[in-house]
Amino acid sequence: MSLSREFHVHRSIRERYGFDRRVFSLRGNVLFPDLQSCRILTARMNAHRRSTTPATPAVHTSDVYAMGLIEEIMHYMASVYREQVVPDIGEKLLAHLKECLPETEIDAVLTRFVEEFPPQAVYTGELTAGDFLNGSVDGIPGREAALEEMLLLSLENSNPAYRPFRELFDDSSLSESSSYPVILDEMRAFLETLPSFGPEMASLAETLEAPARNSPDSIEGQLRYIRDKWGHLIGRFLYRLLRGMDFLQEERAFRDGPGGEPETYVYSYAAGEAEEAERYSPDRFWMPNVVLLAKTTLVWLDQLSRSYARNIRRVDEVPEEELDSIAARGFTGLWLIGLWERSPASRRIKNLCGNPEAEASAYSLYDYTIAESLGGWDALAVLRERCEERGIRLASDMVPNHSGIDS
Repeated sequence: MSLSREFHVHRSIRERYGFDRRVFSLRGNVLFPDLQSCRILTARMNAHRRSTTPATPAVHTSDVYAMGLIEEIMHYMASVYREQVVPDIGEKLLAHLKECLPETEIDAVLTRFVEEFPPQAVYTGELTAGDFLNGSVDGIPGREAALEEMLLLSLENSNPAYRPFRELFDDSSLSESSSYPVILDEMRAFLETLPSFGPEMASLAETLEAPARNSPDSIEGQLRYIRDKWGHLIGRFLYRLLRGMDFLQEERAFRDGPGGEPETYVYSYAAGEAEEAERYSPDRFWMPNVVLLAKTTLVWLDQLSRSYARNIRRVDEVPEEELDSIAARGFTGLWLIGLWERSPASRRIKNLCGNPEAEASAYSLYDYTIAESLGGWDALAVLRERCEERGIRLASDMVPNHSGIDS
């Protein structure tokens, strides 16, 4: 399964916007490996709209990124159903359709689908549509893969939140001049007869359209539904889903802001303005000659625990022998990184994203106070006194905006 954002794109749209061939998967879906790819697409779409239909609203990069992520998760959910519930679902579905429609009619629809929404090899002429259908994709027979893609294409077209982007995957030509709608109806009816799936225990088709049904006009709302309802099923996608939601919120805040020229303030250093007390260090003779040793505090304490075969978790528990060794090697300064109280929210987010033993980042802080787990200010004072006895100064650092969401 690809790890890139993907959705179907009509042949005519590929030609209109000049898509780079590298962004297409074996099945012909567009892959967005990064935000830059999304920005390129939206820039081309908006430029075309400005030149042809100026009144048409602009499309936004965050929507493309999120929409592609949703489509990738849809493919993943379909693969989970195939692997865990009905392994031969494609074979059974194709057999059912052959009982309802002539095989030639089914092949005609699949051929037209592959030609209008072509896999890369078909688009470039390396394969015909027939070659693709008679081959396989990721171990799945071509016809079965095409049926899955047709189902997902129909869900894209029926999703109200995708309306601004429908030109990319518009299936109107299929609907108007083939048995495409009939096959879709038969597919959905057949899926109703198979074991249910998902948090609402519904058919596969109903499960896949649940995000749009619960939040029809909001891509962000659909991401929230997937996070809340499918989180236990999509573990490896969860972090990227949260990132997509953050991107949507940030871009919306920017584009929905007050607009206009930003307010700026130019500092002036005339007499009496921008005055502040000068606080130069008196250590002007010591500091130019300092030999500074940097230690990531939590890592260092863990290493000391292993080296000295005892539990060392507070900074006042650093062994005398270790401080003697630092001084003996000529170090006159000890820079402790990660002393401050870290964000519990940051730690929880890491835990939810699949790393249950993770600590919060040293740069996602709850407060600029010495962490209680390290012994707080009292423990630091003890370490400072012991270091001073050996001619070692203590150093730390702080960046005011390195704060967690609960800071």
